[in-house]
Amino acid sequence: VHWGPDVHFYDGIMKYASSPKVPVFISTGKENRDVATLIRAFQGISHRLDIYIAEECGGINYRKVIETERPSANIKVHYTEGVIPHRLAQIVAECTCVVIPCLDFPYTVGLTTLVEALALGLPLITSRNTYFPMDIDKEGIGITVPYGDVQGWVDAVEYIAGHPDEARQMGHRARLLAENVYNIVKPDLKAEKN
Repeated sequence: VHWGPDVHFYDGIMKYASSPKVPVFISTGKENRDVATLIRAFQGISHRLDIYIAEECGGINYRKVIETERPSANIKVHYTEGVIPHRLAQIVAECTCVVIPCLDFPYTVGLTTLVEALALGLPLITSRNTYFPMDIDKEGIGITVPYGDVQGWVDAVEYIAGHPDEARQMGHRARLLAENVYNIVKPDLKAEKN
């Protein structure tokens, strides 16, 4: 199924977004997220992580998982209620990098968060989900990490934080991918427009 954002909607959001002074990593979404691995990775580093997630979803009590992990001061957890895509998009637009820690499920866990990052022109760090419709590493839009690999997450975060120019280039390539392939307009309709 063709899945993608309305890039014009995100243009309006980016127009008012300000760039962070220091690296800020953000995780949004609520379905089958590996917040335990993500928190463990950020426990040993100083970079800021904001997590926006439901207290519970799909039988996973995220509040309990997060409390068990006891996040350090650089990790801010925000529990969401209902669907708040516009406000979340505004928050994401003011971050440095989108992180998508997926649990290993046989489908495209995190796809909506992924295509939103593309539309906002942000680099990604994500679990190596083979069900995504593109190869994150090959496209040069981010870094993938094996499921449950805490050190892999640490290395990827440190790379993005330590290479801001490359991170911006990843974001630029991500936006081009959204404009040319992964957006709300079906590919056959684009051909008709031309």
